[in-house]
Amino acid sequence: EAPLHGTHVRFPVWKTIQLGRFTSKFDLLNDLRSPSGGYFFHLDRPTELALNHEALSVTTTRVELNLAKVSCNDLGLEDYCGYSDICSRALEFGLQLCPGEVGPELRLQCGDRLHSDIGPDEGLTIAMRPTPVAADRDPVVFAVLGFYELATRSGHPRTTYRIEDQFVFVRP
Repeated sequence: EAPLHGTHVRFPVWKTIQLGRFTSKFDLLNDLRSPSGGYFFHLDRPTELALNHEALSVTTTRVELNLAKVSCNDLGLEDYCGYSDICSRALEFGLQLCPGEVGPELRLQCGDRLHSDIGPDEGLTIAMRPTPVAADRDPVVFAVLGFYELATRSGHPRTTYRIEDQFVFVRP
């Protein structure tokens, strides 16, 4: 199915990051845990579980990804829209889900430069295939929060988001 007209105009490239900078997930985790540019990234327990889960992999092939930052409103959705609806609508516009490593890499590569893009009580949800963390919990997606934090949010298909909530997708 062809994407809706005007995708490239409607969703410009917001950031470009590189994947394939690490030889393993272990190396990526070590970099997140060590001081980067004089600051540490906060990783809560669900984030650690997601980063360590077998479903999350890192590519060892160097590749640049163009990312778009879009809100539910940008996608023409109503307030309190479901995660699966957000992803489906973005795919209709020709955007793509992010590989799971985009969240950690965005945090590492952009660091404090994301402050101007993230409000103090907001964050950027990485639109990705949800990663399981435990049998008794919803699968999760990564979120980049304002002050050096990589966190997780529920990736359950019916988890709802506000019309102004921001998501990061791959922009081909």
